[in-house]
Amino acid sequence: SIPRRAATSLLGAMERAADSPKGQCYSPSSSLVRDGAGRDLFERGRNNRGFNSPGHPAPPSSPSKDKQLGKDGKKPPLLKSISFIQALGRRRSEVFQGSPRVHKQEPAPPPSKHTKRWWLAGTWSGIFYLRLLKRLVSILMIFSKPLASQLHKHLRDKTALYYNLPPVQSYDKAVFRRVPIMMRDGNTELHATLATPGGPEKPRPTVLVRTPYGSKGQDPVAMLYLERGFNYMIQDTRGRFDSGGDFFPIQDERQDGHDTVGWIRSQSWSDGRVGVHGVSYMGMTALAAASDPKYPVETVVPVMASSEIFPVAFPADQAIAAELLAMWTWLIVQLGNQSISAGIFILEACTRTRLYVAWDLERLVNKACKAIPLKNLDQTLVSQPVNYIRDGLSNPKRDLPFWSSRNQLADLSHNNKIRCNIHFVGGWHDIFVHQQLEDYRTAREAGLNVRLTVGRWCHWDVIKYFGISQRIQMHEYLRSMGDGLVVNDGEDEGTRAAEVRVWLSWEG
Repeated sequence: SIPRRAATSLLGAMERAADSPKGQCYSPSSSLVRDGAGRDLFERGRNNRGFNSPGHPAPPSSPSKDKQLGKDGKKPPLLKSISFIQALGRRRSEVFQGSPRVHKQEPAPPPSKHTKRWWLAGTWSGIFYLRLLKRLVSILMIFSKPLASQLHKHLRDKTALYYNLPPVQSYDKAVFRRVPIMMRDGNTELHATLATPGGPEKPRPTVLVRTPYGSKGQDPVAMLYLERGFNYMIQDTRGRFDSGGDFFPIQDERQDGHDTVGWIRSQSWSDGRVGVHGVSYMGMTALAAASDPKYPVETVVPVMASSEIFPVAFPADQAIAAELLAMWTWLIVQLGNQSISAGIFILEACTRTRLYVAWDLERLVNKACKAIPLKNLDQTLVSQPVNYIRDGLSNPKRDLPFWSSRNQLADLSHNNKIRCNIHFVGGWHDIFVHQQLEDYRTAREAGLNVRLTVGRWCHWDVIKYFGISQRIQMHEYLRSMGDGLVVNDGEDEGTRAAEVRVWLSWEG
């Protein structure tokens, strides 16, 4: 069966990884991609006991408890060198009980009572709530500055408790300003919002986000970094909002990312250390910015993103991911027509998912995907021609010249000499997961310091994976650029060293 074949593939890959000599790596990612059964395996995870592989014969149709035990009277080991994220299944502990070679990830220590009530943080609703409280603090400042200051400290401390972060280092008011950055062509300026911690200016590490969705306004997530001594910059990509040039996906992201990292490293407020992260397209720009060893970065965390776009847009032989292209095109065009910031626009879309926004978008996408010829879906979707959609759909093969500069964001193989920490965050139901697993395998074989976290999410479940991805990003930055700040993530040393963390979820 498919689950048994996928389980056999994953076990074999893990055993080869554990028994391989130093300098060689065998990743389960490539096996799962080749078998195409990884998703089904983790959807039916409770069937992965005693599967058919060398040393682990398949159980009969009605196995008894004794037949599931090995020769030594213990349950056979399931997976090696892998940790499991705490899931919702009630029998999770029973499934892995008695398998000492399986490394389980223990949950973080339970929060205190007042922290449990802080459930809104880490979601889009939580961000809106934080912004509302921040506004209340601003209003309260008019009447009682000491009381407003006390409320603000209480708010930030509770946010740190929720994310399990080190205490706030500075409550000083941060400084936000718009900055232009000249690209190497000498004619194009990309604009960004730069935030620096309050107090005297001094060289600090910088967190960079490059986005086509708008960079104006004060990103509430930025405060998490500013309060712990990081600079925070969010930049409009080429041709979007205030930035000059023409927007064409992927085409200029590598050189623009390199120029931005080089500019940051040369500034007086930077100590030369840069970390990059992002979700979806922003995750791809993060990989692009870290792709050249001449412009080194410390850490990159791509969330729901991969180093190549062609396998995502064309997942099979000349088959097109039409729904992905249609929904992303609609988002890009609609954001370009909005006067509000991207965060507020997406927040409104998320809070109205059961109303007309989601219904209208689904109707438009279905209608556009049925357009003949398909390259005209832009007219049906947004009533205007979109050049990159038409050009991409007209070139459905990877070896065509069109994709030579519009496919790969970063070369993670031995051919490139990049040296940075990479933590891929993906979802079993995400459109990027197959290529992301392949990226992990390639980076491992190249000897990079790479980690992988895969949860039970799809690409558009932003609310579900937002909090987890934010915690991973912050912890990676604290480890690589935190200047001694302690990361108390509730894991022991063995679990923290695990390079692959997957989410198993089932009922039982």
